[in-house]
Amino acid sequence: MHPAVQPRAWLSPEAKTGKGLLYVSSYNSNFVSIYKQKGTNQSPIGTITAGLSGPEGMAVDRKLNLYVANTSNNTVTVYPPGQTSPSTTYSQSLSEPAGVAVGTDGTVYVENLGNSIVEYPAGSTSPSHVISATFPIDAALDSSNNLYVTYDFCCVEKFAPGSTTGTDLGIVLSANGGIQIDGSNNVVVANQVNTPMIEVFPPGQTSPSQVFGQEGDPNPIRFDHKAKHLYVGEPTSSTVNVYAYPSGTKVNTITSGVDFPAGVALSPESKY
Repeated sequence: MHPAVQPRAWLSPEAKTGKGLLYVSSYNSNFVSIYKQKGTNQSPIGTITAGLSGPEGMAVDRKLNLYVANTSNNTVTVYPPGQTSPSTTYSQSLSEPAGVAVGTDGTVYVENLGNSIVEYPAGSTSPSHVISATFPIDAALDSSNNLYVTYDFCCVEKFAPGSTTGTDLGIVLSANGGIQIDGSNNVVVANQVNTPMIEVFPPGQTSPSQVFGQEGDPNPIRFDHKAKHLYVGEPTSSTVNVYAYPSGTKVNTITSGVDFPAGVALSPESKY
């Protein structure tokens, strides 16, 4: 899609359900495309444009609300299922927000590029904690609501629920991108440069047990509900690749309606 063209906001009947969907944010053109998860090189079945400005990381909560981090206007906008206009906007303590994650308890975590991680209690747009951090990129939660954060050219930290002090897991990549946690608490991270790939780290390990997706520029990553597929945004080629998990076999590539995909999200999100 040409970056100068912003599509109108629209939703097909399938998109209005909020279930079985893939969301892809197009940073260059300020829109989010909506797809069915099932299919091959699917075309969008809906588009969101309202409230978006440099959309990057995204997340879906247990009520199927979509959260979008807008780097250019310092907000996180929230879209209920079947809606193309935001119902809630987070702005307090946000500065170039790039990543967002939502815990099973409804706590919202936002990663500000360059300086902090902001934590909002469930149902509140006022932060309870602001954690000083250097260039946090993305975050994910495990089933116990432990928070895992990737940092550019650095490391991965784990925060216990409610903690403002993280534990360095000793995982060092060339340039960390998106992060996910699978049902066995393996840490799955996108490595963006040198040899781009997806790397899988077992709990307590600093060497990967598996690598796959050695192509392009993998950055945002998200599991589907049962962590049977990993969706990987490739910004430089404007594609989303889909890999069977844990085999790492590529099963789909989506190009229609994608322009520099800086965020992906699945509805429902991974149960892990």
